[in-house]
Amino acid sequence: MLISFQAKSSHADVGPKPYLIIEFDAHYGEYYMTFLSENEPTGRTGIKEDSADYSAYQKFKSFADKDGYHFSGYFMHSSDKRFTIRAYEVPDRFKVLLYFPQYDCFAISDKPYEKYAYNSYYSVNLRGVNFQSPGGVGVFKLEAKYDYSFESKSFVLRVIATIGIETIFALFFGFKQKKQLQLIILTNIVTQTLLNILLNIIHYKTGIFGLILYYFWLETLVFIIEAIVYANFLTKVSNNMVSKGRAVFYALVANTVSYFVGVIIVILFSTTIL
Repeated sequence: MLISFQAKSSHADVGPKPYLIIEFDAHYGEYYMTFLSENEPTGRTGIKEDSADYSAYQKFKSFADKDGYHFSGYFMHSSDKRFTIRAYEVPDRFKVLLYFPQYDCFAISDKPYEKYAYNSYYSVNLRGVNFQSPGGVGVFKLEAKYDYSFESKSFVLRVIATIGIETIFALFFGFKQKKQLQLIILTNIVTQTLLNILLNIIHYKTGIFGLILYYFWLETLVFIIEAIVYANFLTKVSNNMVSKGRAVFYALVANTVSYFVGVIIVILFSTTIL
């Protein structure tokens, strides 16, 4: 549960947003979590004294960080082991501060950390950290643990789907000879592997919107490469007469269909990553 007491600029709530995900290795009873920023908070902050979270707010507000980082005005109550926070609510450089009301003590990250990807994942292990001494301040580390499940699963499915689609369309266009199919499959293995490696890098840096945007232009480049290969070599390995126009048209149709199937795979997987 995010408890926000600092006025902030409005953000249009349309489409996927970048997130910071922090996951704890176990549940440590009741605690609050906040982010400390290099800059002092701007805008109105505060909480009513009769609020159940007023004590935690006061503790965070009075906490003095040795590196001069400041309480941002946002904090969360421990309702889960995993916190998913929209990236614009987190400073670019931040420290994570925990407060344990039952022990009246803190635990803080050992140094400032950054959002390193469109969706940044960190894990926290508090084993060995002293957070049960009243008035104490334990120190813990954040470990970057990016969730590559989207990239890996989506990568494999896109490559398999594309090779399957382009092979089926090859048969439909009459490219049934062994050397024809070998050329088509080999070409697709090379182009689709390179394409999907680039797409995974783009998704890591820019998220789902960037991936879909670049997907179109990269798929267009793949079409051009495959059209050139097929126009120059598919005609040579064929026992029967194959025109260059037919080879190029095959590349256009097969890549268009595989592009839309790839986009569908991307969208389906994007709904499950958070």
